[in-house]
Amino acid sequence: MSRPQNAHLQPQNTKTKERRQEIARMGGIASGESRRKRKTLREITELILSCRVTDQDKLARVYSLTGKPNEKVTNDMLLVTSLIESGLDGNIQAIKLIAELTGELVNKVEVSPPPIDETAKMIDEYIEKQRALSA
Repeated sequence: MSRPQNAHLQPQNTKTKERRQEIARMGGIASGESRRKRKTLREITELILSCRVTDQDKLARVYSLTGKPNEKVTNDMLLVTSLIESGLDGNIQAIKLIAELTGELVNKVEVSPPPIDETAKMIDEYIEKQRALSA
């Protein structure tokens, strides 16, 4: 049973060959435009990340982590510095991203939960401990 909001839709196999080709061509054109936009955005991002940093406060942040002055500090270095600072402050997402960037987190390990019997037993033990502490 079709939904009322989809009543105007028509399956592709009921359309003429010419109409299907026209729809496919329009989709290909839209896809190409989208790819070009993403490519342009990626190039602009890479350009900005490769620019040198001139702000002395930001340079000092990089120097504080590396321990040596470097006049060729770029925005990508500053971005990594911020990521590391965030990780040092305890941001778990930043720590995971750093691990991925450095190749430390190559494969995610799936940890299966303990069987239900063991889980129930652990919960019962925890409840008993809490009761003993509150008594």
